[in-house]
Amino acid sequence: MKMTLLKNRLSVFMILFAVVTSVFLMPAMPVTAREIIYLETEAAVRSANCIDLKWEKAKKATEYRIYRAKVVDYKIQKYKKIVTVKSGKTTYVDKNLKANTYYAYIVKAFKGKTKIAFGEAYYSYTGVPEASWDEYWYCDAPFSTDFVELCFSAENALKPDGLEVFRKTKNTSYKKIATIKAKNTSGQYFAYSYTDKKVKKNTKYYYKSRFYKTIGDKKVYGKFSEVGKRLTVNKLGTYTGKLESLTQEELIVSITADPDNGKTVINSAILSYNTEGYDEFDTEQGIRLISYSDNERNWTDFSPQKGVSIGPGQTVYLKFMPQEDQKISTEITDRACLSTDCDYNGFNCQFEFNLYNGYGSAWIDMERYH
Repeated sequence: MKMTLLKNRLSVFMILFAVVTSVFLMPAMPVTAREIIYLETEAAVRSANCIDLKWEKAKKATEYRIYRAKVVDYKIQKYKKIVTVKSGKTTYVDKNLKANTYYAYIVKAFKGKTKIAFGEAYYSYTGVPEASWDEYWYCDAPFSTDFVELCFSAENALKPDGLEVFRKTKNTSYKKIATIKAKNTSGQYFAYSYTDKKVKKNTKYYYKSRFYKTIGDKKVYGKFSEVGKRLTVNKLGTYTGKLESLTQEELIVSITADPDNGKTVINSAILSYNTEGYDEFDTEQGIRLISYSDNERNWTDFSPQKGVSIGPGQTVYLKFMPQEDQKISTEITDRACLSTDCDYNGFNCQFEFNLYNGYGSAWIDMERYH
């Protein structure tokens, strides 16, 4: 009986010892950082000397502290606190600013002395904005042989009264071709578009634009946009062609570019074909481009570094040969496709020519730009 009681007391002691030890030797739980909430914040340029600030309400905030900094060469200078706003307000009008200056703002929400939220508003300009091309890349711009569409925009600045568009060619000076008045829209994003229909085929035009605004009795202009080049050619290159000769050792194809195409440069070429249908082409059985000619008499060795140029309306002859230990099938014309990268009108493009229908095209490889 005494032995059993001793064993029970010993067991209780061991359990208590293990509990106490685990409490004191257990690794401390990590302290999580206090979450800071982000406030949606907007800055709208009211005039050359005034910017309106607006921000999202922060729960339990007792005050908002507003900080301002100048922006020089796209670099934000040191922030300075300009005002403290009571919690019941979520707007502030910043007055007596300097014209033609970039400003940035930070709004911090406090509960007592503790910061609980903040918001940012960058690059508000108290002047007439510089015009920017609105296309993400030049490849997105709509154009053809008989029109060029231009899109310009600006934001976070004085709202312009309108936009002036200028154009020139290689042998002429810039001339204003359009004045577009502002639309009655709200907000801080200003977009303008213009379609130039007075163009000639296969001509390179240079465009630039600038915003303007009447302040008092003076017409004030923003900076000119960068110069944009537009060539009035087919945006999609089109080609025709045919099989000129075929043996088991070589194959010659002629390809003719549409007269309204831009310049095409083929950088590499494999004439691939399938063996069981028309849907999939087997590059493992590819027949490689060896040489090219513009008259089918004088041939030049193909070099990927130089490529093969095909001008508007021009015909080139391409000679292909199989890889070692291979022969060209006499049935290849029913299922052959020339597929390669190319440079078309200054863009990185995909080029494809189907031998079975004598038609080909070049289109912009958007994945390289977006």
